Amino acid sequence: MDSEKEEQLLNYLNSLGFYGDTLKEEILYHTNLYQPVFSVNHRIDYGEEAMLFRLRFERDLQFDAYRLASYKATHQEAITIDHKTINDVDTGKLEQYMKIEDWPAYFSKNGDSRLNEQDKASIEKTIEQLNRLSSGQNFDGIKIQQELMFKYWPEDIANLPDGNELKYMHQRSRDFSAGASGICTSTEAYLQVSGRFNDLLEKMMALKLDQYANFDTYSALTRLPADNPKEFLITCFHNNTEAYGEFSIPVTSVDGWYSIDEYRASLWIYPEIEHGVFNGINTLELEKVMQSVDWSNDGELFVIHDDREPEFYPKIDMIQQQIFQLQQDEKGAVIADLFQLKYWQYSSFFEALVRQEADKLLESLPKIERYFPCEVDAGIAWNLLCGRTVLDSNVYPLSPSNAEWLRLDTNEYSGEKNLAFTEIYEVSHERLSALVQQIPTKPDHGVVYDLTRGNIVPVTLYNGAKVLLQANPEHKTIDFFTPENKPIPINLNFDPDWKPLYSVPPALSEGERIKLAQPSRTQHQFRRKKGKGKGI
Repeated sequence: MDSEKEEQLLNYLNSLGFYGDTLKEEILYHTNLYQPVFSVNHRIDYGEEAMLFRLRFERDLQFDAYRLASYKATHQEAITIDHKTINDVDTGKLEQYMKIEDWPAYFSKNGDSRLNEQDKASIEKTIEQLNRLSSGQNFDGIKIQQELMFKYWPEDIANLPDGNELKYMHQRSRDFSAGASGICTSTEAYLQVSGRFNDLLEKMMALKLDQYANFDTYSALTRLPADNPKEFLITCFHNNTEAYGEFSIPVTSVDGWYSIDEYRASLWIYPEIEHGVFNGINTLELEKVMQSVDWSNDGELFVIHDDREPEFYPKIDMIQQQIFQLQQDEKGAVIADLFQLKYWQYSSFFEALVRQEADKLLESLPKIERYFPCEVDAGIAWNLLCGRTVLDSNVYPLSPSNAEWLRLDTNEYSGEKNLAFTEIYEVSHERLSALVQQIPTKPDHGVVYDLTRGNIVPVTLYNGAKVLLQANPEHKTIDFFTPENKPIPINLNFDPDWKPLYSVPPALSEGERIKLAQPSRTQHQFRRKKGKGKGI
């Protein structure tokens, strides 16, 4: 293989984190032999841990060059040796020498050509002390000797009788193969084989960002920075018809393992729309039609043709025309912008059509923000920030439930990382279940669960009507709404003196409500985040 192709191969390996003089010599030695397949060993230390790689190269006859086809990655955890003085050898000092010697160079196929005479003498003295440990068949000496060789020598050189036992205790392996998108870097392999990736994935999955923020947690974590940072920030964004939200999760390294302590949730809650007819467009009817479309599914929006531009379905064409018509009216334009924010943000096609005026409207909305412990998932955080009540077990999962409901106190906040709640003791879980059973709909235990989490729960009644449910513990009942959020007065408690008193869902007080015609501006800087679920 010519020198240019050798350089390309070495540069590619370097980009994956595989580099070093010994590795380079081993690879060039084999490429000059023109073997169809060859493998070399490589070691990367991570503090007291180590990754042992067996890199497998294949010769591509079409390009007359070698490529990295696959590798076996073995994680060797930190090994603590019980040091003693055996046969006049201080094993603790001996390990310090073992740690600094260049064993890959000493045992390389090209011999010890890279070592000077002083290095060779030092290694030979270390080997002499290592051999002395087993003199006289000293059991402790043999055990420490094998542990030192296993810990620092190349695997194929150590070849220990008890190697399998040590491997079982201290090593785990995994194979990686090159695909269309390449192959994992050395650091990615370290994170995955050592268990750090799955440990962090489990902690992140507990936040339920996949479910409540449409965030692909697994894919995001596979894009971890290649330099194995001590800390980094994962961010994701979510938009629905209620609010625009941002989640920021700081990840730190504690004793080599990633940890999540708390995260920040920020919401810009959309104001209520005062529907009407503007420039001939009934905004309430238009929103009903927009609600019936899955804007994230291109298959519901247009048909792709081979010989011409994509063709929108008639309903989508009609919506676009009415949005444009609304924008020609001063008051209607603000509602049209709000429709774009609620339904077109993060739509793969229509996001590009969101007007700058809509972005400015979003920027003007007051932001409510809190830090939540990682035990509180994103769905609970969202509902609390929207002003809804949740059962205490959702906020304090490790504490016994007192059957109390919690509502976030939006006035009690000093800017520090704390939470203040208003406590409500009116409705137990059992009482809520009994109320749900009175609703003429198909029994579903998930409804009670969702209500205790503060969710707005859609159900279909036996007569086919679709309604939204919300827990109202203050008034010992469940509130009903139409899909357009219009209240439906229902007396579940059969109280003759009952008057409808609704649990107001918005997180903002009446005095803070936004007037659509005159959006108020706040001091914070807001920037649109392009692309669903961006992070890290």
